Amino acid sequence: MLPVIVEQSKIKITPEQAQTIAEGFIRKSFQEPPLPLTFRKMEWVHRKLIYQFQSEPVSNYDGKYHLGPVNFKVERLVLDVDAITGDIYIANGCGAAPGKMVYKYDPTDFDKLVPPGTSQFISNNTNFIARKTGNTLTMDGRITESEWDNTGHKYFYLGTYKPHDPSEAHTEPYYYVEVWSQIDDKNIYFAVKTDTPFWVGLMFKDNPNLGMLGAYRDAKVMRSNGEISDRYFTQRKDKTFYLAQDAQDDILLNGHHQEDYYTYEFAIPLNTGDPKDISFEVGKAYNMLLVAGNTLDHYGIFTMDKAHANHNHSKNNKEHVDVWASNEETIRIGTPPDRDIFGNPADPVFASFESGFDPSKNSNHFHYAGVSLNDFTYRASMADYVIWLTIAIWLAGSGVIMYYLRKPRNNKPEDQSSSGFDLLKINWLRRFVATNYFRYLFIIPTLIVFLIIIFSGFFDVQDGQRNVATVFTWTLWWSLVIFTFIIAGRFWCMMCPFAFLGDLAQKFVSLNKKLPHWLQNMWIQTLGFIVLTWAFTIMTFGSKPFVTAVVIVAILLAAIVFSIIYQRRSFCRHLCPIGAVIGIYSMVSPIELRPCRESRCDSHKQKTCSDVCPMLESPDQMDNNIYCNFCMKCQPSCATHNIGLKLRSFGKDIYASLRKSSTEAIAAMFLLGVVVVETLAMTSAWKPLEDNVRAMAGINSPTLLYTIIFIPVILIPIGVFYLFCYLLKLWLGKEYKTRSLVTEFAFIFIPLGIGLHFAHNIQHLLIESPIAVPAVIRFVQNIGIGTSLTINWNPSPFIRLEPIFFIQMGILITGLSLTIYVMYRLLRRFHSPLNHIYKMTIAMSLYAIVIVLSSIYMLGLPMSARHLH
Repeated sequence: MLPVIVEQSKIKITPEQAQTIAEGFIRKSFQEPPLPLTFRKMEWVHRKLIYQFQSEPVSNYDGKYHLGPVNFKVERLVLDVDAITGDIYIANGCGAAPGKMVYKYDPTDFDKLVPPGTSQFISNNTNFIARKTGNTLTMDGRITESEWDNTGHKYFYLGTYKPHDPSEAHTEPYYYVEVWSQIDDKNIYFAVKTDTPFWVGLMFKDNPNLGMLGAYRDAKVMRSNGEISDRYFTQRKDKTFYLAQDAQDDILLNGHHQEDYYTYEFAIPLNTGDPKDISFEVGKAYNMLLVAGNTLDHYGIFTMDKAHANHNHSKNNKEHVDVWASNEETIRIGTPPDRDIFGNPADPVFASFESGFDPSKNSNHFHYAGVSLNDFTYRASMADYVIWLTIAIWLAGSGVIMYYLRKPRNNKPEDQSSSGFDLLKINWLRRFVATNYFRYLFIIPTLIVFLIIIFSGFFDVQDGQRNVATVFTWTLWWSLVIFTFIIAGRFWCMMCPFAFLGDLAQKFVSLNKKLPHWLQNMWIQTLGFIVLTWAFTIMTFGSKPFVTAVVIVAILLAAIVFSIIYQRRSFCRHLCPIGAVIGIYSMVSPIELRPCRESRCDSHKQKTCSDVCPMLESPDQMDNNIYCNFCMKCQPSCATHNIGLKLRSFGKDIYASLRKSSTEAIAAMFLLGVVVVETLAMTSAWKPLEDNVRAMAGINSPTLLYTIIFIPVILIPIGVFYLFCYLLKLWLGKEYKTRSLVTEFAFIFIPLGIGLHFAHNIQHLLIESPIAVPAVIRFVQNIGIGTSLTINWNPSPFIRLEPIFFIQMGILITGLSLTIYVMYRLLRRFHSPLNHIYKMTIAMSLYAIVIVLSSIYMLGLPMSARHLH
């Protein structure tokens, strides 16, 4: 261990001289000198005995330092003054050791300015002291003032930090980390608060001197999934550095919490007896380093810096990891120093500088895929204006409905043959859809992508941001596929790889049984979708490629097994867990597959179209899109060429269809509840809700706690709607039944459900989907393609959060407008007296505005990223 205290006779430059030399150099070099200087330490490093000084923040200073293969940047100048020669070095070598000489000492320059030697110079004089406080700690990850008051406290920053507008998108990695520490007689306790969702680590060195990265042999690594692990520094066979799991994990207590920030608490013994850990002793000082990667999991300590491109630790950086470090900091245990650099008794003045920025004095950053908390605050303030605009539209729409409903109403069924333009009148399109390769043109690419997803999920890196399995499935596919339901109905089902492989299996083995009658409804599908949504959060599909692959394979196997047992696509029609949401949402689509002339179907007795329909539909009787997947098999099979692919108004099925069932109506309301809970669970409102339920019920199990909240939140939209229908029934009179009102009116809220669902997912798509680019590059590089491409794991979002809010509000208002429109068209068909129609309008409009205002509130809250949640 290098000496901290030296004999005064060994040095030729006094500390007063060194400080004067450093201050003189600063004054000559800067128009606005960043003074005063803070003395950090005196130390032997790189064969030099140096005094180290730190300046005040320097405007536009871009000082990059390195520590082994990792980099860190500072906003303050660090100068090393040679205690023997008086020369000044920029402290940018390993561990802020002497680097480039910037001043050759000349006694005539500054010696006349040297003050008398009355000052005390104390090495490692830090106010970051882990002291005994007597505070009561719960160690649950929730950092409270009562637990961490009067403790050692330090701010850190890592990465390419630059002062910036808080609403700016983050184009380069930089992280804020805050650390507290305290002790009792046996243990040392740490609390860590950060805005990065990626792994962070505290590394410790058993002395307070500057050194190489390898000297920090003890490490504690925290991950945003709540895992806190005991690790140690090692070098692997390929010469790369790694924080390996310690076989003797000495972390006693730990907790994790995520709200606006990721927070961790953990405790370790002062002396573990483990040779891989350092022992903390009261009265001593230790160096501490904070490191953070750009990955959820820890793959090693690498840098993407081009200066290290030819080093082994960069050549073997297969995961494109970029790790940043903080400045080396000193932590003292129990007491401040009591000796100066010459061993004289000292009365320390806590003059330690604060590395990084203080978020209480600067802009707080809640990193969510490149956006800040301030953007969410702006959204919340704008929500007030949107609410009033929405209420105005709602009132105007309801008034227009009541006005036009005074006119004579048409209660006849819609004539399906009176729909809009038939796309199959376009000759090339009609010939194209009649060919076999029409379907395969869509099926084969989709199948290839899904096979890649399954392979990557099982065998590639288990990082939700880097694996194409999770990025494609949850960030891209699930966001984009909802848009296809709105535009093209169940077209996705036509090219679904699950259904295709089920069809393929049927060609070899088929029992061709009819699905039991009790399964011929939407109950199983709806329950499956609810369970899938629940499991998405509980099992964190979005961040677990392996689990994603397991889910996909499970659905695939179910599709194959049921296709072998039951006829045609019974699985798709009644059992697929996403079949209900696809079918219900397809009712809004502006295209339909219907007979061109109903009279021609009535006169034609041989229904060849029904014989070939994989979805077990009868196209001649079909009056909604719920079960039609637009496979177009019916069109060439129709002997009378009476099948048309027609354009129509959005939402026509909702008011024109006469084949709607009560199970489909209940499914529509359940889907609205699922969208509400899915949206709410990703917002900042969910954690306080959990905290309140935990406090009232005394539940500590995260799964049970989530389930207890999940079920009521899903049921609330359904329960409130049923209550509206029941009160409406009382208002209307005995001739109406609540169940009939539920069945008739549930469908009109499908546009609102789609609006919230799409508005929620558009944020994930526009903010998170750029991560697909580096994920794809990484995937193709693993198979030897595009190896020269550089990967940026911090891509900018397509669009900032601020305008996305207005896009979301536009989607919601569009959904409300369509709900008002289909309600008007539906009521036009009713036989009821006009005053009853008015009462129905008032009741359903009130429910609509409750849903819309609730949606505006949720979308205005901070929302977590899907692949990190």
